[in-house]
Amino acid sequence: MKKLIVVAMLLISTNAYAQASVVAAKKAQLGLGSNLKPEQIAQLLIEVAKEIHGGILVKTQGNNCLGHSCDIICFAGQATMFDVLSDSEGAATPTWNPTPYNGAQCDMIASDGPPDIPPVVTNPPVNPDTMLEILAVLKEIRDAQKEQTEALKMSLLQLEMEISKGIKIKW
Repeated sequence: MKKLIVVAMLLISTNAYAQASVVAAKKAQLGLGSNLKPEQIAQLLIEVAKEIHGGILVKTQGNNCLGHSCDIICFAGQATMFDVLSDSEGAATPTWNPTPYNGAQCDMIASDGPPDIPPVVTNPPVNPDTMLEILAVLKEIRDAQKEQTEALKMSLLQLEMEISKGIKIKW
């Protein structure tokens, strides 16, 4: 049972690893640079959490941004959190580094709706005549390759015969 839970948690968390671009995009969208104020960091984290259906880590002691961590995004029921800002008070560089869960509360942020569903990609209709033309060209290529293969086999056979006779071959 433990193995099943660990596998499920890994599968859930791996989807989130590709989110550094979301952090960078939200930072740019909000017009944020470096040397951010706690209010700006909190707003950035809220926007990122909304986008990825996550939350922000409650942190009332020590360095915090309006009662939350200044650089952590979390997910309900997951054992991994993500450090999303390297040097949050300075350069505020977007990252997405997993960090072990520390037992703190994760305040989930309500998103603006369900996750975007990617559009269904359909292939354009194919003209059967075009397919027949492509197939004919592929057959010609195959036949030419067969001829080249046979010619190479014959050349190798001749070389082997020459070598077996003791004739030296220059390359």
